[in-house]
Amino acid sequence: MEPVRFGILSTAAIAEHLIGPLRQSPLTEPVAVASRDGDRAAAWAARHGLPVSHASYEALLADARVEAVYVPLPNGLHGAWTRAALEAGKHVLCEKPLTASAAEAHDLFALAAERGLVLAEAVMYRHHPQTAAIGRLVAERLGPLRALHAAFHYPIDGLDGDVRARPELAGGALRDLGVYCVSALNLLAGGEPRTVVGRARLHAGGVDVGFAGLLSYAGGVEATFDCSMDGALSLGLTVVGADGTLTVPNPFQPGRPAIWAPRRCPAEATLTTADGEETVALPGGDPYRFEVDDVARAIRGQGGFTVSAGETVGVLRTLDRLLAAA
Repeated sequence: MEPVRFGILSTAAIAEHLIGPLRQSPLTEPVAVASRDGDRAAAWAARHGLPVSHASYEALLADARVEAVYVPLPNGLHGAWTRAALEAGKHVLCEKPLTASAAEAHDLFALAAERGLVLAEAVMYRHHPQTAAIGRLVAERLGPLRALHAAFHYPIDGLDGDVRARPELAGGALRDLGVYCVSALNLLAGGEPRTVVGRARLHAGGVDVGFAGLLSYAGGVEATFDCSMDGALSLGLTVVGADGTLTVPNPFQPGRPAIWAPRRCPAEATLTTADGEETVALPGGDPYRFEVDDVARAIRGQGGFTVSAGETVGVLRTLDRLLAAA
């Protein structure tokens, strides 16, 4: 399979997580980066061994060498630049959340389908084999679902000056961190919630710096989550069934001990049933590598997995409802 040639639309910090896998994978080849600051783009390209840098996003989209674009821009810019990339004939891998609303995402997926292009939201944990392993454990060992809880708290240094604290850029804890929780809850519960309750704790700039939600799903399954951008590092997933409980300490950044201390987030889960408690080993590996490989295969028509339009829009619709409720 010929490697998919990627261009990176900005030098945002999250792009540092993806450039390594893009370079290491035999299925992808990063060929260009763009920034509104030409010197910054050139320095970033030199540091990461990219042959081309562009001093504008428009120039990268016009570059015939670029087949696919990775969009790591602030949330509020995802929709406009994803649309611009699709209109330029490029496949798109866009950071989560794909857009600031479900309606905008629906329109972008329709445009991608019309153009015969792959549009994928970069929810990297969904590509990791740990996520599939959790799904199997829940289905095979827990019995009918009763309740779920997810949490993702990540302290952001210098939050007052961070783009994630700017409401005009669709910032806030729910979109930045809660999106993982809602994604996992919807996935395990089998769809979108019937009703939601949301509570936000606001930052001085107006975005939600902390968020908590209660989601009620079909079959009487109740779920809760909490997230924040100023709380101590904490994340996890608990699934309660009629026959047992599964606790996963690191559901959203599997295989990344450099970020999450191994003692805090080991690659394992705890399964508790009437027979006792057991530790279940979970798969390892870099979620970003699984993500780029899957998206590349999808672009080449080789069957790679991408999060479906229905799943992405469903999660965004749930976020819309939670924000409205709060």
